[in-house]
Amino acid sequence: TLLDQPDALRAVIEEFAATADLVKLSEPDGQTLFGLPARAAAAHLRSLGAAAVVVTLGAEGALADVPGAVFTVTAPPVNAIDTTGAGDASMAALVFGLLDSGVPADPDGWRRLVSFATTVAWSAR
Repeated sequence: TLLDQPDALRAVIEEFAATADLVKLSEPDGQTLFGLPARAAAAHLRSLGAAAVVVTLGAEGALADVPGAVFTVTAPPVNAIDTTGAGDASMAALVFGLLDSGVPADPDGWRRLVSFATTVAWSAR
């Protein structure tokens, strides 16, 4: 209900995603913006040019569409308190990992990074 111009917002997001090294969105973001489930939303953003896409899935963990792989990472079992804060923590952990270690060279490196971000996000809840 907060989106009074969804087409304009979608266009801006797609424009930025086309040149992004990493796009992080939540499953509800993908549904709201593109009318697509997580895997399809990630594939859409990658098809535009995003180098890597991570979609947080709430209690289910996260889905990653990265060079050479598409995979999910499960979340540790916790009682959810603040899903917005968890998403922010996940993004912060992804950025930290990229700044600390650089862009992963292979799918296993991406899996470690997304697992780290998912653990941080759930620790924030």
